[in-house]
Amino acid sequence: MDFQSITFYVFAALLCLSAMAVITVRNPVHAVLFLVLSFFTMAAIWLLLEAEFLAIILVLVVISRDVAMIRLNAPVSLGKPFHPSA
Repeated sequence: MDFQSITFYVFAALLCLSAMAVITVRNPVHAVLFLVLSFFTMAAIWLLLEAEFLAIILVLVVISRDVAMIRLNAPVSLGKPFHPSA
């Protein structure tokens, strides 16, 4: 097996594990972090397949949305009141 095949299988296994962690962890902040990890591994697989535009769009748009979701969800999941101006 060549380097590209080994790299693909490593990223695919990491993608499957992180996707399973998204639906099994109880903490919503950890779930979003595992979701970000799964998106990064998906972007790496797309880079291996030479789909650079899709990988860049995934990293710039989707992951930035999920980081904002962490910012908005963290106070709520910790039992603190939500104040959007904070």
